[in-house]
Amino acid sequence: MVTENTLESEIKSWLDIILEKENLKNLSVQISGKTEKGDGYIGDVVFARAAGTAENESTKEYDLVLKCSKSSQALREDRRFIDTFINEMYIYDKILPLFIQFQHDRGISEVFKNIPKSYGTLALENREVVVLENLKSIGYELWPRQKPLTRKHIDLVMQAYGKYHATSIAFKQQEPEKYQEIVNTLRENLKSFAKSGPGLTTMKKCVEDAYEILKNDLDESTLLKWKSLGDNIQSVLEEIRNAEAMNVILHGDCWSNNFMYKYEDEDKSIPTEVVILDWQLARPAVLICDLSYFLFCCISENDIHNMEDVLNVYYKHFSEHLAEFGIDSNVLYPLNQLMDDWKKYCKYGIMFASMLLRITAIGKEDVVDVAEAVEMGKDFGESFVNEMKDNDKLIFKSRIQYIVEYVVKHGLI
Repeated sequence: MVTENTLESEIKSWLDIILEKENLKNLSVQISGKTEKGDGYIGDVVFARAAGTAENESTKEYDLVLKCSKSSQALREDRRFIDTFINEMYIYDKILPLFIQFQHDRGISEVFKNIPKSYGTLALENREVVVLENLKSIGYELWPRQKPLTRKHIDLVMQAYGKYHATSIAFKQQEPEKYQEIVNTLRENLKSFAKSGPGLTTMKKCVEDAYEILKNDLDESTLLKWKSLGDNIQSVLEEIRNAEAMNVILHGDCWSNNFMYKYEDEDKSIPTEVVILDWQLARPAVLICDLSYFLFCCISENDIHNMEDVLNVYYKHFSEHLAEFGIDSNVLYPLNQLMDDWKKYCKYGIMFASMLLRITAIGKEDVVDVAEAVEMGKDFGESFVNEMKDNDKLIFKSRIQYIVEYVVKHGLI
């Protein structure tokens, strides 16, 4: 078992390398906390404070988050696990700085920069490390993972995604060689998942669990249409991979724990800023993947009936941001095409919502330790799902029922 002193010493060795460009002397490190069980599934997150003497002899202090891949050898033998961290390192080291500089170079008035400050990354023999600013120290907060987001939170994320996707498209058009380099470097995690028997079985189980839980509450026709989704998971994933619709570099992992918010009021009803976290699943794909994954994972029962209005919020900021790059969205990607693509490809987000809502319904004390599960012989793709207790089932039912009703009623599956 690793002691706190040993961990601090290890972290200091990492920060000596990552903060080298800060030209510090006498660097000291103190662990200030760790995330709760259930806040991270395939990595460990440690909060640390670092301090050192700058060249002008002043003291510089840093409030940091270190996101570390697990060191489990059994887990690391699965290439999918390592690829997710290599992806995120590339996103923070290369892609996001490139996109932000691109916007500045083009004179964009409201630059997409809804990301945490990155101090750097480190690839070790048995660890990958990303060092970020601790957003909690500057007033950002996570939303409770088992609660749907309010409409104000939803709209704020839609604005950010609109600007981010527009930037990706503009970069692809105006810097095609650099964009192709990005595409060639990113790891295609979805491809391996789509071909993983255990991964597909896990997703199908989540669809079927929803079917079983809703048996006494929905009519048989609705339930059978929902259940058929579980039989078509691989074909939906293949359709997404081969789609010729509007592609971007996705965020990729769009559940509620991957966003942090700042508020202007004490009761936290009015978020003013959002930061997007966890870019491990970033890859080139249809932009509907981000939108459908996020919305079906996070939208409330009241707001799901205003889905078209929500998509209009996205499109407004998407088209305005494109216009600043000199691109006419009405020519490139009109609103009616977005709506058509939504109907065609949103099954992707519906499937992932069934799995993520199933996973997050489980109480934190019962959350699966992915490393332990893999070491006991489970496949990485099937290691996220634990059995539900009665209260977990009630939480899952409260989140999935209105989604099932909505997607069947509107012919989305």
